[in-house]
Amino acid sequence: MDNGFSPRRMDLPKALDMSHHLSTLSTSRRPSPLKSLIRYMGDSSIRSLAGGLPNSKFFPFETLSSLTLDPAIYAPSGVPVPKPKSWIATLFDKGLQFIETPKYASNPRELQLSTALQYGGGGGSAELIAFLKEWTLMVIPPSYSDFDIILNCGSTDGFHKIVELLCEKGDGILCEAYTYPSALETGWPMGVRPVPVAMDDFGMIPEALEELLAGWDDVKEGRRRPRVMYTITIGQNPTGTVLPDDRRRAIYKLASKYDIIIVEDDPYFALNFGTYGVDAPGSEEENDPKASEQKRNEVFINALGRSYLKEDHEGRVIRIDTFSKTIAPGCRLGWTTSNALFTERLLRASETSTQQPSGPTQVLVINLIVKTWGMGGWLRWLRGLRGEYGRRRDWMISSLIKGLDVEVRPSQLAYNVFSSTSAPAPRLIAYAKPTASSLADEQWNEKVSVYNSSSKGKGKKIVSFLPPTAGMFVWIDVHLDAHPSLNGRSDVASESYKEDANEVMHRLFVALAEAKVLVAPGWMFVGDGLMAGAPKEEDMASTSSSSGLQSDASVGHFRLAFATLDEKPMKETIAAFCVVVKEFFA
Repeated sequence: MDNGFSPRRMDLPKALDMSHHLSTLSTSRRPSPLKSLIRYMGDSSIRSLAGGLPNSKFFPFETLSSLTLDPAIYAPSGVPVPKPKSWIATLFDKGLQFIETPKYASNPRELQLSTALQYGGGGGSAELIAFLKEWTLMVIPPSYSDFDIILNCGSTDGFHKIVELLCEKGDGILCEAYTYPSALETGWPMGVRPVPVAMDDFGMIPEALEELLAGWDDVKEGRRRPRVMYTITIGQNPTGTVLPDDRRRAIYKLASKYDIIIVEDDPYFALNFGTYGVDAPGSEEENDPKASEQKRNEVFINALGRSYLKEDHEGRVIRIDTFSKTIAPGCRLGWTTSNALFTERLLRASETSTQQPSGPTQVLVINLIVKTWGMGGWLRWLRGLRGEYGRRRDWMISSLIKGLDVEVRPSQLAYNVFSSTSAPAPRLIAYAKPTASSLADEQWNEKVSVYNSSSKGKGKKIVSFLPPTAGMFVWIDVHLDAHPSLNGRSDVASESYKEDANEVMHRLFVALAEAKVLVAPGWMFVGDGLMAGAPKEEDMASTSSSSGLQSDASVGHFRLAFATLDEKPMKETIAAFCVVVKEFFA
């Protein structure tokens, strides 16, 4: 399909030899003897007596069909949304599409259930992989030639196999100071421990990474210097940060210098909205009736074009993508992109574990995005998703600003998140009602960093947050020193203060839960994997604690997800959140 984009360059180098990174387990894997027969089974002239394949006549499914949405059903970012209609009316406006896959196709090479429901190779559908390679070359092309793609059963499965691929027991994995907890838990039973790196409103800090690596002492640390990094760069979970291009380049250079494999987990790649309060990139083209779909897609792709793969000329990046946020998480379908050596070893791992992803899921996804929508339709669908989730981001932020009495000027928000360098972050701050003591404390007012007109006449800040530019989450900083039980204490570094701060966060979490507002406590995302402030291990299923204190024990955290709720329940829920928070600090 001609999408109007530059063809793949043929003068790119091949990946470096990364075989020294393979774990003992990975190098010990052998090809599955039975899977070696798969390549013959596609030949219809062969009469097979070799494989233990069930007879496809006895598969109880004659067809697999579904009604699907038109890819243009949702308005992209910046496009005015029509007045609400009934769900059925909206569907009929855009049109439903019927797709069906038969058990037997007239052409045996066409998509059919007799083969899709049968045993197959561990790498997954060649047709889907070809589509994903085209997508990769169009959107995030690596800077080396011999990359490859393998399907997985979702990002969690993909990362689990990568940890086994690269890590020995006792190794460390570099990660952000706050990160996705399931990734940490993947390596924990294997004796693989996270090594957190400091971050700020723009993600991982390159200088902090270099300081950690340059000063690493194997004996002192009790393990060799980490050779693997796990990172989420777009809409980072839980903080919502987007790593700027200058940091990406700096971190890749450090990875090359210290021979580190970067594992880039990017489930929110398409949900890159831009700055809150500013039209998302592509809005002008979306509203221009003369702009072609090709032009709209091109602008959309250029706005999303951030990945370590684009920096990678050595083959040291392993990228994990998923359909969980763009199709449905229950599909349990994703893909891993890496150098050919790593892909081959991941294939060996799949052959004797998950084998290939679910056949029915692959059929549904192939029939939808490859055969029905095509690349142009897939891009239009992603543009609509970005618009829908971007609007939900805006509902949450505007409700927080209103409910917490945050003063905002447009100039605070109009910085360019798509610039190549880091810009000052427009962190928004909510204050407690002023008290006599806080009004008299001129020194305090001088220290408070605010982005509105003045901090004079305000009390201490109670919460602050950075409106996310991507992903599904708002990361709330709770400034505990404004709480009456901690206000004025000077022993912030003491264990006593930390215990009391944990208790305050716990009480706030309970107050929110009792108001029917459930938030994710910050302790779940602590990057050292020790979950500071968490309940005891035997009580992990309960909500007996809700901390998440960073090195500054006076700051706790909550993660608020804006993806799920529609506008009215979103605004009602955030209004309740704000009432509880303000009353808690009164």
